[in-house]
Amino acid sequence: MGILRLSLLIILICFSTAQADWYILIPKHLPKRREMPKNVPVPKIAPKKKNMKPYKVEVRKLLAPDFTVRTADLKKISLADLNGKKVVIAFVNNVYSPVSESLIYQLKQVAQKEKDTTVIVIDVNDADFAVLKRFKREMGLNKIHLTADSYVYKQFKSKLDKLEIPSLVIIDKYGFIRYLAKGINSSSVNLVGKEVSDILNSLA
Repeated sequence: MGILRLSLLIILICFSTAQADWYILIPKHLPKRREMPKNVPVPKIAPKKKNMKPYKVEVRKLLAPDFTVRTADLKKISLADLNGKKVVIAFVNNVYSPVSESLIYQLKQVAQKEKDTTVIVIDVNDADFAVLKRFKREMGLNKIHLTADSYVYKQFKSKLDKLEIPSLVIIDKYGFIRYLAKGINSSSVNLVGKEVSDILNSLA
């Protein structure tokens, strides 16, 4: 019995002198399950746009993941905040690469033109926010949300197996992923601005 008491005393002393405190975090309320929207109108694409490249209709009833990003301007944006707006998300490998710069420049024109659309550019390399902030200032991206978040890319990748870098995802105002552009390269990037605008207008 004496040895048992001594062991317990030693254990208590060790816990009381530990350098870190550990907590089990239990949410006060369970998160609400997101329900599938109903009676969502499917846009009718004009015949000349059926073979639009590099875009294609990916899935008609695929909900976008509940993502949340913190931008280079330290603004927090989630999918719930964008309810009722069309969203264009660009996933790039490095904002300073030639294709990425051209793609972002094209999206800058879209963001300035389309009033009911939010444009988000995500660097999947988790770049330093100071670098992103400088890039945003140099490019004059006042209407574009710029961030670095590999986790959000993984969230979309789990729903879109064909998602590549760089790529574009277009979400309608009901939260559905409607279009995916993959394999954007130097030969097709200059067409992005007009094609994205045409797609957004078809989702009105």
